Amino acid sequence: MASGDVVSDMYSVATNFQPAVGVSICITQFLTWNDTGTIVGKGDIDTGGYPLVFTIGNGSGNSDMRFWNGFVQKFFITNASYLEFKPNAGSPQYVGFLGIEI
Repeated sequence: MASGDVVSDMYSVATNFQPAVGVSICITQFLTWNDTGTIVGKGDIDTGGYPLVFTIGNGSGNSDMRFWNGFVQKFFITNASYLEFKPNAGSPQYVGFLGIEI
């Protein structure tokens, strides 16, 4: 991979996304199949297991930080500061991201 490469993935089971040593990723969009699922910070951005939460598009439900499908942002991760993607139980349930290597 090289700077400027697009990076993306979707997960149907709990998965850590941890870039290789020396690689930085700018996540520009979090994605979810059904607007539910969680992201947990790991490493230098450890949230102690407390999730950043996807909620339904009208904002009801959990009052934690919300990421809507299609919401553009800049969220930086590295090998030391990475994320665990956790789809909710049931099928189909997917959670993922779209970003660029910087």
